Order: sequence, then C-alpha cells, then structure tokens
Amino acid sequence: MLKSRITLVTSFLLLLARLLSAQTTSHLEGMVTDPSALAVQGAEIRVQDPATGLSRTASTDENGWFRVLSLPPGLYDIQVQHSGFRTEVRRAVALDAGRLVRLDFRLQVGEQKDTVEVIASAPPLSLSPADWSASISGGSLQSLPLNGRDLFDLAAQLPGAQATTNTSRTIVTGRAARFSVNGSRPNQNNFRLDGVFINDPTGASPVSAAGALLGLETIREVQLIASPFDAEYGRTAGAVLTAVSKSGTNEWHGSAFDYARNSSLNARNFFDSPQEPVPPLNKHQFGGLISGPVRRNRIFFLTSYEGVRQRSSQTKRSVVPNADARSGKLPSGQVAVSAAAAPYLALYPLPNGRDYGDGTGEFISVVKTSTREDLLTGKADWARSDSLRFSSRYTFDQARVEWPEPLLIFDFSEKSRYHIVHNHADFFASPYTVYSIRAAFSRIWNFQDSSQPATLPDSLSFIPGRPFGFITFTSSLSGLGGDRLSGRYLLPRRHMLNDFQFSHTLAHARGPYSLRAGAAFDRVQFNQLSDTTANGSYTFSSLADFLRGQPASGTVMLPGVDTARGWRQNIFAAFIQYESRLTPRAGFSLGLRYETYSTPKEVNGKAASFPGDIYTSTGPSIGSPLFRNPSRRNLAPRAGFSYALGSTGRTVVRAGAGIFYDLIGSRELIIAGVRMPPFFRRASMNRPAFPNILEAAAASKPETNLDLLDYHLVQPYTLQYQLQIEHRLAGGLASQLGYAASRGVHLMGFIPEVNPNRPQILPSGELFFPETLNRLNPAFGTIAMRRSQFDSSYHSLQASLTGPAARRLRFQLKYAWSKSLDNCSSSIYTDFVNASGVPTMFNYRANRGRSDFDMRHVLAGNFSWTLPAPAAGFAKSALGGWELHVTLQAQSGTPFNPTVGFDRARLSGTRTNDLSQRPVLLRPSGEGIIVGDPRRWFDPEAFGLPPAGMLGNLGRNTLEGPGLAAIDAAAHKKFRLSERFTAVLRLECFNLTNHPNFQIPSARTLFDSSANRTGSAGQITSTTTPSRQIQLVLRLEY
Repeated sequence: MLKSRITLVTSFLLLLARLLSAQTTSHLEGMVTDPSALAVQGAEIRVQDPATGLSRTASTDENGWFRVLSLPPGLYDIQVQHSGFRTEVRRAVALDAGRLVRLDFRLQVGEQKDTVEVIASAPPLSLSPADWSASISGGSLQSLPLNGRDLFDLAAQLPGAQATTNTSRTIVTGRAARFSVNGSRPNQNNFRLDGVFINDPTGASPVSAAGALLGLETIREVQLIASPFDAEYGRTAGAVLTAVSKSGTNEWHGSAFDYARNSSLNARNFFDSPQEPVPPLNKHQFGGLISGPVRRNRIFFLTSYEGVRQRSSQTKRSVVPNADARSGKLPSGQVAVSAAAAPYLALYPLPNGRDYGDGTGEFISVVKTSTREDLLTGKADWARSDSLRFSSRYTFDQARVEWPEPLLIFDFSEKSRYHIVHNHADFFASPYTVYSIRAAFSRIWNFQDSSQPATLPDSLSFIPGRPFGFITFTSSLSGLGGDRLSGRYLLPRRHMLNDFQFSHTLAHARGPYSLRAGAAFDRVQFNQLSDTTANGSYTFSSLADFLRGQPASGTVMLPGVDTARGWRQNIFAAFIQYESRLTPRAGFSLGLRYETYSTPKEVNGKAASFPGDIYTSTGPSIGSPLFRNPSRRNLAPRAGFSYALGSTGRTVVRAGAGIFYDLIGSRELIIAGVRMPPFFRRASMNRPAFPNILEAAAASKPETNLDLLDYHLVQPYTLQYQLQIEHRLAGGLASQLGYAASRGVHLMGFIPEVNPNRPQILPSGELFFPETLNRLNPAFGTIAMRRSQFDSSYHSLQASLTGPAARRLRFQLKYAWSKSLDNCSSSIYTDFVNASGVPTMFNYRANRGRSDFDMRHVLAGNFSWTLPAPAAGFAKSALGGWELHVTLQAQSGTPFNPTVGFDRARLSGTRTNDLSQRPVLLRPSGEGIIVGDPRRWFDPEAFGLPPAGMLGNLGRNTLEGPGLAAIDAAAHKKFRLSERFTAVLRLECFNLTNHPNFQIPSARTLFDSSANRTGSAGQITSTTTPSRQIQLVLRLEY
C-alpha cells in the first residue's frame, strides 16, 4: 500500500509543475484599445530589457488582452504597434519580482512608422486578486540607513510587519533579528533567496554567528508577501520574504566599499558607566562587486565579496553576592557558609554598582567581542535563445565570534558556515506558456562551545576529570557558567541543516485567464549534537541555600550518552492556481495546495516515542515513527477577489482568505530530538548532595525526566483573511487602508510539566497540590512536552502612504493597530525574553493572554530627499548632489509578567518551574503598578505569594514593557571622478537622538524559596537598540 502511494505521489509530481518557492519574476498584462475604447486585436507587443538585450513578444486577443510571463525584474521598454495606428513606446517601466503589472494602451490613429514615446510614470494599481506584496528595491536598498546591512532588516518597514525586539538570539532560538507579520509567529516566516528556501533549523533567516545575513550589495529587491493567498506558497504559515539578486548586464559595473565605525564617534549607552570611557568599538565592513558580459546579450556574470572585522564592547550588569553575604550575613539572618559552597562563592566578583539590600549587589562589566565574517557570491546567467535561459548562483559565508560571559570567568565561541547553490531554467514554449525547472541545495552549519580559564582549579568540577559545569538560580542571582539560554548548560552544541530542493513548474496565460500548476520535492537532513548538562548542573532557589550548599535540584547527563542525531525528512507539495478577469475592472483567483511530509527518521535508529498513554507507560517505544504523521490531509484552499471602483482605476478593493499549514520539522527536533531515552539518559535529583554530582546520583534514586514531542500531534495551521482598499491620490501618492486577521489552530507549544503532582479540586474549583509528591505517572519525574494544542487570534487595522519614486522627496509611511492573543507563543521555551511558560496542563484557558510578541501600535517609515543645488559655480559643486535618507520606527512595548521564582504550587519535586508560576495580584485596579523607571519598571509590592500548593491569580502578560522609538539617518554625495568612475562619501547615524530603548525588565523574579523578596525585581539592565553610533562610508562605483 505504501509503495503504491509513493508511486502515485511521484507520478503526480512529475505531471504537475510549479515550485514551492516565491516567484522571482514579474508578469505584464494589459489591454490595447483604439481612440473609441474598442479592443484592438492582433496588436504586437514587444518587451525589451535594454541592459541585457532580453526581448519577448506577444499579441492581443479578440478582447484586446495581452500578457507576458516570467520577466526578470528590471526596467523595460514596451512597444505596441498595429497597422493603421501610431507605434507607442513606454520606456523605463519598472517590473518588480512577484508582481503582476498592468499597463493599458490607447493607440492613436496614424502611420505605423510614427512613434509616440512616453517615459513611464507610476504604474496603475495592480488588479491582481492574489497580489498582496510590498517591496523595497533599487536605490532604496543602498541608500536607506541599514545597521549591519542585513538583507531582511528593511522588511520591518513594509505594511503588516513589526520588529520583535524581545526575541532571544541564541544558537537554539536563532541568531537573526525577527519580526511578526499579520499575527504570525516570528519563526513562521518563509525566507527565500532567488526562490530558494533558506530558513535555518530554528525557522529564522540563516544569519551567521555574527547575527546578520550579508550580501546586500548583490540584491536587487527585497519583497514581503504579508498575506500569501496564492496557492504556490507553503511550508510555513507566516509571510514570505524573498531577496532577488542582481544579474550581470551588457555594461560593466562594479563597486568597492568600506563601512567603518569607531567608538570615538559613538555616544554613551544608558547603562555604560559615566566614570569610564565609551566601550571600545572598531568595525570595518568592506568588499566589492564586479559584473558584466561574457557574451553580449547572451551570457552574463556577477561576483562579489564582503567581509566584516569587528572588535566591540558592551556594558553588562549582573547580580552577585555582596560583601556581607560572603560571610553569611543576610538581611533574613546569619547563615553559615558551608565549606562546599565557599570556593564557588569566591568565583563571584564583588559588586561595583548599587546594593539591592537582599544580600546581593550589581556587578558592572564590559564584555569584549571579536567578530570575523567572509561572504563570497557568484552568479551566471545564460540566455541560450529568446525561448530558453539558465541561471546559477553560489553563496558561501563563514563567521566566527568570541566573547566572555558577563562575570568574565568563562569564554564562549560560535562558528557558522553556509552554502547555497541554485540552478534554474526557463523554457518559453510559446508566448503563453512557460516551463521552469529549479534545483537547489543549502547547507547551514552552526557550532557553539565554551572554555574555562586555566587558573580555574580542577577541584571545582562537579565530575572529576570533566570541565566545570553550570550553577543557576531561580532567583535573580546570576549563575556561574553563563545564562540558561546560551551558557554551558547546553554546550557543546552543533546544528547542520542540508536541504535539497527540486521543482518543475508550468504557467499558462491566454487573454484575461491564467493557470499555474506545479509540484516540488525537498529532502531535508538535520544533523545535531547537544551535550546538555554533560558536566553537571545545580539549581539553587535562594542565596541562603547557595551559602549553605543546599541546591534545590541537580541534573547530569550520565556517562556514555551519545547526543549525535541525524534526522531525515521528505517534503512533497503540489498546487494549482487559477486567475481570471471577469471584466477589465474585476478579477478573482482560486487556488488549492496540497503538502505533506514524512515523519523525521533518525539514520542510526536512535529514536524513541510514547505512542500509548503517557500516564500508564513505563518506557518508550524504540524506533520510528517519532510521532503520528498529521499531514496526509493537508489540503489548503486559497481565494482572492479584486475590483476597481470607477473607470479610472485609481481605487481598488481587494479581499482574500486561505488556509496555511505550518509543517513540523527541524525546529521541533532541536531539543526533543536529542532528549529521548534510552539514547539520552539524564539523572535529575531533588535536594542532591553538593558538589560531586555523580556521587549524588548514585546515592539517591534520581527521577527519569523526559523532554518529548507528543506522539499524537495534530497538524498546525492558520486561517488568514484580509480586506484592503488602495487608492492613487493626486501627485502619484498611493494610499492603502486594510483589515487583516488570522486564527491559529493546533499550534505547537511547550508545556514544562505534564506529569505534575496529582492535584485536589477545592469547592471553589481551584486546584490544590498537596505537600506529598504524587505524580500522575510515578514511573517518571518531570515530563516536558511539545504539543499541538494551542491557538491564537489576531486582528489589525493597517494604513500606509507611499510617495512617488520620481520626485525629489520620496517616502513610505505605515501604521498598524493590532491585538494578538494566544495561550502559548512558541514551542521553544526560551524563544522570547518575556516568555513565562504554561503553569499547568489542567487549564490552558488560564494562560490565554497577549502573545509574547504582541505590540498594539506600530509606526514605521522612510524618507529620501534630494537636496536642491545652487545654480552654478563652486557652490553647485560643493553643495549640489547631496541626498538625505531617514528611517523611523516607533512601537509600543511588549507584554510580560513577574513570576514567583520557585515551585510555590508544589507542581513538581524536581523542576523548579521558576518561569511559569505567577504571583497573586494585590492591586486589582492596576493603579501604580507600572513605575516607568528602568531601575524599577514595576512595583514588586503590587504582587504577593499565593498560598502554598496553589497558583497565583495574575494573568499572563498583563504588564507592558517600554516602547521603542528610533531614527536612523544617512547623508551622501557622489563625486564624479571620470566618465565612468564615481566616488560616494556617506555619513550614517544610527539612533540619531540617542534615545534609550529599554528591554523589558530582566529581573522579574519576585521571591526566593524562603519567601523573601528579591531586591532587584523590576530592574531593566539592557536596551534593545545601541546608543548613537556614527558610520563613515566610502564607496567607489563604476
């Protein structure tokens, strides 16, 4: 049966044609009429790219319609001629990737040899019912100030997108800066480079270890499809972002550049010490590009190099024991410092900042980071004939970053390397039919590890002969060995994702009708290594317990465990999309997409699952499948409608709706793919002996903890719908007003404890957890699980205004009011710095609140102004030709909530649940809770401890953190050195006003395990944007 199904699917894939990726070409359509507005049949349309010599022809049908498919992005000359009419030529018509551009022609009676030439102005509004894209292209990519020159950073300027400044950027969660689009999770976006899927294993864009995706010099256009109601898009449930690269032309072009920064030009960060110099920064981002013809009109090439060399510093603030605590003197009373804890206590530096009054103080350090990155790109295009063309691209990037943790004890390093290979062929069987074949490969590799100083005594290791382990606290005290998000707790860690992509496509259009159909196959290989707690980890619930040497829990990966895994997965997709113009003013589109995938298979058989009832199981089932495949019925319908109001086409109403599946793959394996017994064995102990953790494990009966994927997963998907009105105003201004909404169903989420202490139900309906631990399944300890049982909702009103590209002043401005609600925002616990977890599996509704990435108000825009020049003389040479470019971003804060800090509810004897249990709200009115001072953003006294054995009544994400307001600016002038060579002098300023944009409070823990309040609660210790930095740029272009 399985073999016959595979044969059927394979045959279907070979018969159909259309790739899984975003379109990287443009399409042109229109109507040709005579002076009486009657259709002109048989008019000849000639579309030519003067830069490459590419030429395509078409003719109008009996209704005067024409359509030209699959045109590479560029500026085109379009000629229309017919006997009895003058020839009309429109020059410099901009065709952007993925767009259907409509141009209508009304021919004038006359001799065909007479030509009417028109320089293209702003094109009419698109009437395509499936066109929901926006883009930044051409000079804007090079001229707008872009901190780090990341390919996708400017996407946050486009309608529907909002930058999520509260995401953690680690090897586990992804190093990329992320954003949410129309309510989708930041890890649900689909990133493409020339149509190739390039997401890293976490779902983020494949930035290097340095945190940026380089190569902007080679990019022609960045496009955002916020609501992809075309059935060609899939694999993720969010937006599609695609970068379209430049190509060589008949003219030789090149550039050389250096973007330089130095701390001598920077302002002081809010958290920098006023007594110390500005932390050192020395950065050079340099490179060049060359492109041209190998054979005119036929073969072209482009090659580029970009490098980064950076030594930077950043002020960090940690919480350490103060001088009194080192002798056991605490506000709660004298504590005897144990001989076991004393040498670890001595590792902490003394505070050099303010005292918190609870036995801890602030330690301010300057963390120095060294970064090196190199990027190589090569591209070749071959126009074999007017009906056959090929394109190939290769991209290679490698980077290395080294830094110490804030206590300046341990050093960390991360390396990354990626390869992207892309081959693409288009065959134009006729003016109406295009076949495309694509074959691509991407490899994304990351590795992170840490080292300890040679002066650290071997006696401090928790396991003899092994490196130092990890000490963490449920209170606000800083741990030893880095933080839990990226410290020694998880290291060493390696990810390597290989993605083989194959597709075959067909597009056919005749008159006002078009049909696209297609299929794709992906082979995904995900190899990983994660020696979690290989050196042992202790967790303390309070400073007093640390001084006594009494940890709340201990965890260690047992000797002989092999955490290397090699996962393999296949992805199949096919779709059909039909689009029609009912009238010249109305159109509709219908699409149907099918996509399915195999369950991940481990190549060495190191897979296990719990297919039965988790509460009656005593052990796992060895081998595949890892989970029951939920994708076999993944049929996703899409529909769109558009209508032009009035006869001028200046107002277009567009509506769309669709179902979008979020495929389950490597992201869900990052943690759960490794931590499966019997291949992964880890001892977890309650109140273990300290500090020899293996002896503690041997002397106790450690629980077997599990970290699993639910075997009975349901396919996650979202329902998206949108209504939009576009209107072309006078002077070429374009306005847009819309409503966008989505509903997430069966979304993946993380529950830290599904095997808790068995609760009692009180007469009030509340849960009470007895003091004696009685787990639902006593055969196991804590069971953490990723389940598809969560949901979300999103509603927004969006508006935008765009200025004309041909004027001296050009701009884009957008605003959105939105509300995003869910009961869990991610399946990786540490995705967001404000994540608070699911406190109990018994009532998901109690966790419903604002999404971790919810921002109610978002305003963004960019402006470009060519300054007027004096009429003549030296003033014209000195002052003429200057351009000013500005980007602005303003948005409200993200939500958060304070946490209790220890297992007050007695959910689990081993797991501390420090991030999931919320306190009791003592001020139901909410008055005075938000103080607004970064030293004390919220008032901790507004919250209290719930009764022992019970959960607090504070809702999830009920408080709001600081907002963001940032202005970046750039000014440049071009100096013509010769007929072909131009020098560009440019000055860029990031965070022009030096406004401190604060992160949410890092200290959100209210109590220690002795019910003492923590003195640092409510404190903010970092900003989301750097202080004002000035960058000097020198470019040479020819």
